[in-house]
Amino acid sequence: MEIEQEEIGVPEWQANIVRERAENYKNDPKQILDFNEAMDDIEDNL
Repeated sequence: MEIEQEEIGVPEWQANIVRERAENYKNDPKQILDFNEAMDDIEDNL
């Protein structure tokens, strides 16, 4: 699914970041951290 940034007012630089992150996820979905795991990691390092 492709969303045109003009439809929702997203700046080009931000749309590019989202596209890059989506491509990275598509190429290697295991690199993404689960939200709860990430929060636990942050809390452990406080």
